Amino acid sequence: MVEEDMRSVNSQSTEHLVYSMTPREDTPYTPYEVDRLKRHLKFHFMTPCQKFKARKRKPWKLIVQILKIIIVTTQVFVFGMQRGNFVDFEQKTRLSLQHLLFKGWEPSYETMPYPAAIGRYALYKTTEIVDHLNYAMTNFNLTEKLAIGAYGFTEDQAGLRSKTATLTLVKFQVGEIFPNNVTYNLNPNLDKVSLTFNATKLENGTEVYDFQQVLRNNGQELSVNKLHSMELNFSLYGIHLKQGTNKVNVEPDCLLIKGKIKYDNSKHNGQMTVFMEIELVSKTCNDGSIFEEDTELETIALILLDSVVVLLCFLSTVTCARSMKRSVILYRKSRVFFKKHYGYKCTWEDVMVFANFWYVMIVTSDILCVIGTGLKVAISHQEYKYMEYSGMLLGIATVLVWMGVIRYFEYFERYNVLVLTCKKAFPDVIRFMICAATIYIAFTICGGWCWDLTTSRIQFQTIFASSECLFSLVNGDDMFVTFSVIDDKAPTAIWIFSRVYLYVFISLFIYFVLNVFISVIIDTYEVVKQHYIDGSPKTVVENFIDSCPDDPSSPLYISDMYSTRQCCSSAGCWLFFCGRRRDYTDDLTNILE
Repeated sequence: MVEEDMRSVNSQSTEHLVYSMTPREDTPYTPYEVDRLKRHLKFHFMTPCQKFKARKRKPWKLIVQILKIIIVTTQVFVFGMQRGNFVDFEQKTRLSLQHLLFKGWEPSYETMPYPAAIGRYALYKTTEIVDHLNYAMTNFNLTEKLAIGAYGFTEDQAGLRSKTATLTLVKFQVGEIFPNNVTYNLNPNLDKVSLTFNATKLENGTEVYDFQQVLRNNGQELSVNKLHSMELNFSLYGIHLKQGTNKVNVEPDCLLIKGKIKYDNSKHNGQMTVFMEIELVSKTCNDGSIFEEDTELETIALILLDSVVVLLCFLSTVTCARSMKRSVILYRKSRVFFKKHYGYKCTWEDVMVFANFWYVMIVTSDILCVIGTGLKVAISHQEYKYMEYSGMLLGIATVLVWMGVIRYFEYFERYNVLVLTCKKAFPDVIRFMICAATIYIAFTICGGWCWDLTTSRIQFQTIFASSECLFSLVNGDDMFVTFSVIDDKAPTAIWIFSRVYLYVFISLFIYFVLNVFISVIIDTYEVVKQHYIDGSPKTVVENFIDSCPDDPSSPLYISDMYSTRQCCSSAGCWLFFCGRRRDYTDDLTNILE
């Protein structure tokens, strides 16, 4: 089959070659004009080394890309260290507050959710709700004494230190459930009630936190049937010391820690899950000093690094956009030439010869890198809400920057096998993936929505969890664990169907779908490998370029360059694409007009 495809492609290429080399009798172009256009096209598709050899043109675009890779990678490395330090502080702060405020908290709750070492942290009794809130507020009042971390209480509107928290009750407007006679009276509309959780003074003057007393003081009561959820909101001050290898080498951050303890009873299944969320907000330090001379130098170095990144991205975008514009201009000239000289209308394949999607990818990476750098600068001014977005944009930009260098491998025959295989296999891979995705979605819906393998396990509780579990099975991960989650106490029909479902999916995707996918890639690779032996099929434009007998060392390329002059000579015109060349030789007017 591969040989048949090669013969058909080569026959079509030969047909185009013979057709393209037959000029019209009424052609307006002279042989000198035709040869000069061949040299223009051939020079346009030369490698940077060949262009330097032909016209002594320095490979500025390649130099900019290499510098950009080095600088952008350095920037991402530095940002990764800073972001990792900050994220570690955020996670450790949340864990320390959970140990401080959550009654009965154990380190086993800090493990990864899968495989779960212990169940969820939750409450199951009404007395546990009261005890948990009282315990949290009591320890919150003693944060400065008990906590190892540098935490302090915030001020209220009067400027005094505040040890209070705000409790928000979210409950149904009407929620009456009578399990004895299986009746209910429910209004699903939700109301929010905010209470100030203050300490209660006893007769002996001792201050204690009593959740029940707070409810009575505000005319509320604890009704778990009406209760949808609760939130205990508090705030603390903290200082983040940015540690280096063996010292504090950057100015610390003063932060406002906004904590939120959520009590989720929305499912009303007897389990009230409890979890904590924190948000770090920058705050101007009132006073502070660090005895380190290198701090200011490091700050200047980071600013200089970001500035160089933006400058290189700008130069990269300008050079790539300029090359894309040249490709468009050259294509338009070639299209007119082939129409008038050969009577040939350029096809889509001929158009794609001039299309260079590598430039599009490089420009995209430059835009993402500039935006990510801008967000990174905002983070340096304590705008931490942009940290995740900045990391995402810089990460994508780095991937595209490195992938942009692959285009230079296309100039070497034995180094561009991967690129050629991906290009030729892409249409077949897309068609194959559409068919495979249809089957995959069907199994995902069956496992996640229509039939839950087990409601007590994490693998198939949601449609997204089902998809992630099935995708891991395709790669051969967690097969025995997935089989073990099937409840042995389930009805026999469900038990059998569960195993048939997994066996069919694993067998279908591992032994059939993946092998067919690999065969598609292998077939394309064989075609590419055959092209190295017999030559790859070429379009009319490529055959026209190959008919040019002048190699890069020919002096004609330099004479072509000196026979033209720029419409403007300033650097600004060059950058902003004013550098269209005007020919003053009479017999070349038809080519350039």
